[in-house]
Amino acid sequence: TDTSATSGGSITSNGGSAIISSGVCWSTSENPTIADNLTTENAVSGNFISHIKGLKGGTNYYIRAYATNSVGTSYGESVTLTTIVKNQTLSYGAGYTNDVYYSLKNGVISTVPRTTWDIAFSVYSMSSSIIINESTGVVLKKYPNAWTWASATDTAGFSTWLSLRNSDTSWETGAFNANASGHPNYGWGIYNAASHNIVNAEGGALYIVKFANGSCKKIWIEIKYSSDQKYSFRFADLDGGNEHIISNMNVSNSTANFVYYSLQTNSRLDREPDTKTWDLLFTRWEDIDGTTPYMVAGVLQNYIDKGGAPGAIKDIGVKAIDFTIADPANISYTDAQFSTNINTIGWKWKTFAGTWSVPTNKFYVVKDKTGRIYQIQFLTFGGSGTGNFSFNLKQL
Repeated sequence: TDTSATSGGSITSNGGSAIISSGVCWSTSENPTIADNLTTENAVSGNFISHIKGLKGGTNYYIRAYATNSVGTSYGESVTLTTIVKNQTLSYGAGYTNDVYYSLKNGVISTVPRTTWDIAFSVYSMSSSIIINESTGVVLKKYPNAWTWASATDTAGFSTWLSLRNSDTSWETGAFNANASGHPNYGWGIYNAASHNIVNAEGGALYIVKFANGSCKKIWIEIKYSSDQKYSFRFADLDGGNEHIISNMNVSNSTANFVYYSLQTNSRLDREPDTKTWDLLFTRWEDIDGTTPYMVAGVLQNYIDKGGAPGAIKDIGVKAIDFTIADPANISYTDAQFSTNINTIGWKWKTFAGTWSVPTNKFYVVKDKTGRIYQIQFLTFGGSGTGNFSFNLKQL
């Protein structure tokens, strides 16, 4: 396979002294010895089988059997094998309806519908990030006029107001943070140095959420109790009808990066798997690199500025390097080249000119949270008709 192999040997003579250890040894260099990697089977005569684990995909290995007695170690003939490169075929679903959470080591962790949520709250105590589900057509704008919650909200001129978008390079800057002016202003609220909470008093930041069906709601994020990891917010129709007040929503028990919420069904959704289990998210988002934002399908990395898991130190997450190179054997890099931008892999591994195609010279080197290094090369992309795509995955 890509990480394992089965080998073995045969002991025809003990050389006049009892066998005390036997198995196979292997290396990426010729004529491996027991000073390299080895299995221990303890066979003393006849045929034996050894199961080798912990190999790297797409790698040449030299393997030979050994047997040790009190005199020394004898080796069998050296043989070679090449582990396979793992070819992965996944799918967003037709119409890109699903998110796929993926582990470089373990494969697909979960596939979940993307259309069930509207906004999501960071679970980290030191984070202010609140994101929107741009992929379903959710639009967020800050209300530019004076307001009180009890009053009806006038959206005359809505089309001219600035649309607020999630960052496409960091999970830490959601659409609700896009109008932040810098500490202590985090967009939707102001940091309080005494309590360490983020507070948004009435008359502060009010937001209008517009859904794909054209309906709108107003939303007031009132406070985040940072140390308790709780949010209080309320939302309603523009005239104040269908009001929902959410007090002290506790996100401290979540092992995900975000807790999700549907404003249309007034329900909390714990749809994201444990952050420690996944590395890449195959999803859709609004690309804002160019002059005109537009929806793309691709890959975002699990890199959280505030730590890879609740309570963890900063700078834990999945990093990547983008290579355009004809021969991947010529890829070289330093640790400093790994980018923390979550869209380093992104969506530009495919092109469209009437039909989708995948360039053969695009490679990505990815470092997971444990420090393992992988190489990814995309092979196919089926577009919205099927949502299917494939790639080769090789551990370096």
